[in-house]
Amino acid sequence: MNSKYKNVSIAIIVISLLALTSFVFPVSAQVYGPKSSNLVIHIYLNPDLENQDVDAGILDINDWPLAKEWIDSWVMRPDITMRSYSEIGMMEFDINHQKWPTGCGDHKYFDDTCPRCLAAREFRKAIAYLTDKDRYVSEILKGYGYRLDLPIPPFLTPYLTDLEGEGLLYEYSVTKAIETLENAGFKDWDDDGIREWSGDGGSTVEELPELIFYIRMDDPNRKAAGEMLATELKKIGLKTKAIVTERTVCYKQVMVLYDFHLYTGGWSLSVIPDVYYDLYSNETYYGPDIGWSLNYPGFCNNEFYEYAYLSKYPHSIEEAKWAAKEAGRIYAENVAVIQLWASAAVKAYKTGWTGVVNMEGFGVDNGYTFLSMYNPDDDRIDWGFKSDIEQLNMISSEWLWDHNVLELIYESLMDYNPFNLDFTEYDLAESHELGSWINPDTGEEATEMNFTLRSGVTWHDGTPFTAEDVKFTIEFNMACGPGIAWNYPSVSDVYSVDIIDGKVRVRMKSFSVWALQWIGGLPIIKKDIWEKIKDEAGKTWTDPGFDFSVVRTYDPMVDDADENGVADLKQDGTGPWIFDAYELGTYVSLTANTNYYKSQEEVDNRLEEMFHAVGDVDKDGAVGIKDIGLILRAFATTPATGGTPGAWGAWNPATDLDGDDQVTLKDLTIAGKNFGRESG
Repeated sequence: MNSKYKNVSIAIIVISLLALTSFVFPVSAQVYGPKSSNLVIHIYLNPDLENQDVDAGILDINDWPLAKEWIDSWVMRPDITMRSYSEIGMMEFDINHQKWPTGCGDHKYFDDTCPRCLAAREFRKAIAYLTDKDRYVSEILKGYGYRLDLPIPPFLTPYLTDLEGEGLLYEYSVTKAIETLENAGFKDWDDDGIREWSGDGGSTVEELPELIFYIRMDDPNRKAAGEMLATELKKIGLKTKAIVTERTVCYKQVMVLYDFHLYTGGWSLSVIPDVYYDLYSNETYYGPDIGWSLNYPGFCNNEFYEYAYLSKYPHSIEEAKWAAKEAGRIYAENVAVIQLWASAAVKAYKTGWTGVVNMEGFGVDNGYTFLSMYNPDDDRIDWGFKSDIEQLNMISSEWLWDHNVLELIYESLMDYNPFNLDFTEYDLAESHELGSWINPDTGEEATEMNFTLRSGVTWHDGTPFTAEDVKFTIEFNMACGPGIAWNYPSVSDVYSVDIIDGKVRVRMKSFSVWALQWIGGLPIIKKDIWEKIKDEAGKTWTDPGFDFSVVRTYDPMVDDADENGVADLKQDGTGPWIFDAYELGTYVSLTANTNYYKSQEEVDNRLEEMFHAVGDVDKDGAVGIKDIGLILRAFATTPATGGTPGAWGAWNPATDLDGDDQVTLKDLTIAGKNFGRESG
């Protein structure tokens, strides 16, 4: 074992062994809704300040991957429980393709006949060669991370391009960086120690602008990586202005004004490869005239777009794999963005709390945890945020911490299984039918979905949730459009929404195997509130000429669109938590929704079922050697085999993890993959 990772591995093993938990919940006085009455989110300026309060016992749970120093400090603490997970997220160096010299600057789309486009591509490659990813993981993350080279998490291996085989890994090399620059005409033509550019061998020389590099100061890891790269750029004669500043400044300059060359960005990744289209395609770059866009690096490449489109709208999983690999190749060839790392993360909670769910890819702080978390001696959950919220606007909020709150208040039709991220769980829907129809505009097959809604669900103000709310949510997001609706990519392909016999029918313009995740995962908002938002002219969203920009500035925490004397956010949402109050830079408080439609028993039982399916045969809250042994005892059996469950050669339904009425290598593989995993 490589020595630099040995201590990390030992720490993770100790973390895994220290606190075995299970889904055995005490009886609560509440029948419906969360098991705790209150949830208070404490706001900090950085993760170290937050972790100091975890250390002091003030916080019950943290929100950000722990630095090695905190892990080492707490690994033997009986009052703090830590859980490891592989983060589905990425840190990256974003590169502006619309600004010289990181991009051409003369036109939007990459043109392989344009000398400046070609030179800018080589310039980006040089930056990639100066990006020492392995050093970042070993020195900054202290081994608690894994290198990323594409915006696809490693567990989606079938969608990953073989960059090593393609010669597109850009391993750190100052020599290659300099060679790449000079071959493209970026030399110190006047011997002043600063590089200029010439596209004609020195006959005409152009001074290069200073590289504007925005570095986020709220994340110590990204700050360190950004400063390392800035130093490398300066060493080889590239004028660089490293601006280490707070996130709101970065947001305006990078994502609204687009006045940057480099930025220390970060995203949560998807469990499907539609990220190539949503984050990096021609269709999701809007530019400063519109403002914020998902593709704020401005990577506009027609060849890439062809495969990005197919990875978002595949007719089959096999087509998605092929398209994603081709998109990844072109992405890397053109250095669209430089991915850095994802965390091999650890988060912590106070020992004594039960019902904590360690969600695949996200860790212990998630909606399932806050629904199930219980401590007989403490009825209030205290959760730490390393950053403040921006606005709790379900349509326009872009900030991670906004959504961490909003996802407790609002719900979607369906959700992900927290243990394997299969999109199988029902929230506001009780069932769905997935099929296709023929789009009359194209004459081609397109996706059709029909959702049967759960009955008895109410909004936080007590009014009934209806199919009209679902129809409105989809159509309102569509009408708001890009730059205003955060979830616009999920609805951009919708052809029509109809209510038929109480069911919601959604027809798409195209066919995609991912369509269910887009529509099923869309947070549903209350029609009776949002349809009453007015612009300065007094118009609402269905009136001609309505100014949709007012939706972006709408603040449900204080605004009262339905004019009933109550802040809208206190009435909106169907989720397990109700908004109570917010104080700038201090806290957000939520109260339990005791009229929530899921009983605590239903939630407990379903969590146990879901964890059983990943290998917990004996349902003790952990996948261990006993579970493997039980599967081996029942190996190659079917219901027809009979016998006493648990005996050698006897059928044991608990060992049939995939539910196919036989115990096979697949069941053993499921348990083996999750060996050592705990439910919370």
